[in-house]
Amino acid sequence: MDIIALNHTATLDFASVSPDGETTPKAQLEITNKSSTQNAAFKIKTTAPKLFKVMPIQGIIAPGRTVSVEIMLQPGQIQSLADVYKNKFMV
Repeated sequence: MDIIALNHTATLDFASVSPDGETTPKAQLEITNKSSTQNAAFKIKTTAPKLFKVMPIQGIIAPGRTVSVEIMLQPGQIQSLADVYKNKFMV
């Protein structure tokens, strides 16, 4: 039985400009604990830790709750767009 659910299961969409005027490309990943009785722990890994900043990188989710994780591209680390697209995340 899966205890967590993700709002994105295949790809993340990075918005280049946020409503507050920042220009750092960001994506939001929501992790939901589907259990009604148990806490769920999560940890996020990536194939390119220097290219992406993940906040929070790990945590505990109470039963029935959702946590929002922010993933930011580090613009100074991007060599080409192909570098961005070939990377993966593991939750």
